[in-house]
Amino acid sequence: MTLPFTKLTGAGNDFILIDNREERRTLQWDKIAQTLCDRHFGIGADGFLVLEDSAKADYRMNYYNADGSTGGMCGNGARCAALYYFENEYDSNCAHFETLEHIYTAEESQRSIKIQMRDVRYIPQKTEVQMEKYILPVHFIDIGTSPHAIIFFEEMHHQFPAVLNISQLPVKIIGNAVRYYKDFLPHGANVDFVQKKDSTTIYLRTYERGVEDETLACGTGCVASAILAAEHYAMHSPVHIIPTGKRALTVFFKKETEMYSDIWLEGETQLLFQSTVTIDNDTYAIK
Repeated sequence: MTLPFTKLTGAGNDFILIDNREERRTLQWDKIAQTLCDRHFGIGADGFLVLEDSAKADYRMNYYNADGSTGGMCGNGARCAALYYFENEYDSNCAHFETLEHIYTAEESQRSIKIQMRDVRYIPQKTEVQMEKYILPVHFIDIGTSPHAIIFFEEMHHQFPAVLNISQLPVKIIGNAVRYYKDFLPHGANVDFVQKKDSTTIYLRTYERGVEDETLACGTGCVASAILAAEHYAMHSPVHIIPTGKRALTVFFKKETEMYSDIWLEGETQLLFQSTVTIDNDTYAIK
């Protein structure tokens, strides 16, 4: 079985996309995701996207984590899928797509792709996570697409006196401990580390569940962190985010009391290359 695929990146968050709208194959996409996303024996990616026909929108996007688990709404994955759609629909720079039984909007402007996210009602949720001798203050927010645990550097750096900024934090170790914290079970949470740069900008590092490692960027992490930055630092829209990959993203929103609406995630995307891969019909291994 030979599958055409496209490799894309959104601010360093990379994805493999398969367009299944015409072929309409019925395959075990979770197993294919595991195979293709493997960075040593596959193509390598943070996540896996499958486009399918939709009766409600221009297309349907199904997202899988690199480990094959079903992901929530992936912000950068959605932006990459939108770029692919715009590259193949030459008369369009606006699209509506379906995922998780919700219709989202995507728009293109030069190399920038932005998507409109769901409205979010912010309800303060804070806990403390014990990790060895450290006690980490953790803020929790579910933006309606995936859960995020936010750690502000300013609230925990005194426990790491030798660490001057979040670039020096052992994100994989801390992220793994917080991701599996009992309050976030059974599905766990993505873990975001936030530090204020100035009145409009934050630095962000994200440990993503399903990848089980730090990624260069996380779209939903940007949205979650922007909302918490608005609360924690009294920031106003737009909030600019500098993730690990150094390719900035921007989150726009309107705030009314506890409600955040008209939320948009914007940043650069790039179609890296297109090719084909041959998969064994029974084992789903690369042949």
